[in-house]
Amino acid sequence: MAQLTGDTNDQFAAMAMHRYCLGRKSYAAGIAIDWLCDHWGQLLPSTQLTILRDTIEELARGSDCQYPLAYFKKWEMFVELHLPEHASEGHSLLAAMVEHDAGRAKYLGNLMARQINNQLAS
Repeated sequence: MAQLTGDTNDQFAAMAMHRYCLGRKSYAAGIAIDWLCDHWGQLLPSTQLTILRDTIEELARGSDCQYPLAYFKKWEMFVELHLPEHASEGHSLLAAMVEHDAGRAKYLGNLMARQINNQLAS
């Protein structure tokens, strides 16, 4: 596996790949999710938060999404896996997103409830 650096080009390439694949009806979405999971620790925290924000925004659109349900679920699992790593930044990110859109608020509320229930069940 190639090592990423904090170089702007590496971080930009990761975000560009993610944005291109987010919402696609092809296998590219699955490849992007797998790649992001494999390289997540090599991405800068700011890049990680941007990717999480963009993914949450897309998922919050719900039925407007253009990809098959299987990829929708895989993107949801991706967010649920990586959002807790950014608890303090994540909560302020979520609060800012919720301020602007009621649809996001409902989706994010459901996501947070699932995370809390999973923690309680552990």
